[in-house]
Amino acid sequence: EDTDECDDDNGGCAQICENRPGTFMCSCAAGYSGFGGSVKGDCLDINECLLNNGHGPCQDTCTNHDGGYACSCDNLPGTHTGQDNHTCEGVGGCAVNNGGCSHECINSYNQVFCMCPAGFVLGSDWRTCEDVD
Repeated sequence: EDTDECDDDNGGCAQICENRPGTFMCSCAAGYSGFGGSVKGDCLDINECLLNNGHGPCQDTCTNHDGGYACSCDNLPGTHTGQDNHTCEGVGGCAVNNGGCSHECINSYNQVFCMCPAGFVLGSDWRTCEDVD
């Protein structure tokens, strides 16, 4: 009969103890590593922000915390964190009311440019497309 070593003080594991026939195995949760600890079974936080010149997997600011990290766009004015929680997207510009453009809106470096389809020209307000056909 197998003895479950994990029943006694979690097998000495810091996080996850997996019972195996005749033995056990320590492992760590996501965001932690079992390598480099001073005691067998230790789990150390992985600093994901060390990569990419301190940005880690983030476009702008990466803040490491125990077991994970968070991205922000604090150093890129006029942006906020996108839906993927890693990239920065422009705030305002074309995102609000199509930038005031009657047709196509292009947001470039926090400036809005209105474009018109074939057969139209941009009016004097630089926002409204006027039919020339």
